[in-house]
Amino acid sequence: MLKATYQSKDQSTELQLKGPMDEHAAKVLSDCLPAMGKQVKIDFAEVEYFNSLGIRAWFNFLKNLLDARKITYDKCPMHFIQQINMLPSLSRGVTIRSFFVDFECESCGFETKHLFLCGVSRENLQEQMDVLPCERCQGSLKSEEDPQILLQFMG
Repeated sequence: MLKATYQSKDQSTELQLKGPMDEHAAKVLSDCLPAMGKQVKIDFAEVEYFNSLGIRAWFNFLKNLLDARKITYDKCPMHFIQQINMLPSLSRGVTIRSFFVDFECESCGFETKHLFLCGVSRENLQEQMDVLPCERCQGSLKSEEDPQILLQFMG
């Protein structure tokens, strides 16, 4: 079940989510809504997956959260970025600070994730994704999703 923990300081809140974003998420998210400050940074690093009911719960939470607040997404899993690309309303009015990309080594099959910051151009991110070496064999890491498709959320 999804767990939400948050820390507030002044008008800022850091919300950390852990577990699956599924049919149980709506209650967890609505319970923490009253505690959110004017600036909310949401850490998705430990969200395991989003199913269709979880996407709906997130959309409803976001709709309420955006009311007079500045929202930042941090450490978005690749599967959430894929959802954002299909449903741009999941990030409308939101700043995406960083996201993970899943990679596999073309030589040895090693699988890993790499965190990318959005403070650079789409082209720069694509270049960064193209040159990552495998930490095991120094072979080439290849993104599990075409970077051009994955980076559509950047406009």
